[in-house]
Amino acid sequence: MARYYASIYGNRGIVTRTGSSTSGIHGHIRGWHVGVKVDCHPDPDNPKRDVCEVYETGGSNRDWEKKHIATIKERRD
Repeated sequence: MARYYASIYGNRGIVTRTGSSTSGIHGHIRGWHVGVKVDCHPDPDNPKRDVCEVYETGGSNRDWEKKHIATIKERRD
């Protein structure tokens, strides 16, 4: 079983991808001028847990622009 899993749906149906502890998993959903990038990877402070980082981007027109929006860390109670 993969550590990371992503799915995306568009006019050609659904596709899925997996990621490992080494590769993580990354996605960029965007229009021409606005987008959201998500990176999921092991937490540097605790590699057994996961962290996802969310960024606002400049979309396809300016995909190098990104602003950090949130860091979401795995919680185990």
